[in-house]
Amino acid sequence: MPKLAIQCTNLRTQNGKLVAVAWKDPATFRSDDLERAAGSASAAIDGEAVTLDFGELPAGKYAVAVLHDENENDKLDVTPLLQLPTEGMAFSRNPKMGLKGPSWDDCAFDLNADTVLPIEIKYWR
Repeated sequence: MPKLAIQCTNLRTQNGKLVAVAWKDPATFRSDDLERAAGSASAAIDGEAVTLDFGELPAGKYAVAVLHDENENDKLDVTPLLQLPTEGMAFSRNPKMGLKGPSWDDCAFDLNADTVLPIEIKYWR
């Protein structure tokens, strides 16, 4: 089975941790049902780039979502009125981020060999 890792860059602070979830099913992509995720990884931030290792996953199509949980409360914090993220987030293939968020097709990639994906964390403010 191929191994998957992601290398996250563009971190605005060294605070908190990075949390990433790999999805194999487009129907559950970006859902709160983490039990249906294909894998997850997290790590403390200890430099300008952080690598998260998912280990071995069955070959196939995946999409990854990443959260820079700066206050380590295990959720994406948002502004009260517009619900815009106040913490960093990113997705595989580094799609442009709009108010709706990216689709499965924007983020999906084929995992057929050991892979390290570059992912740039983005911040709304």
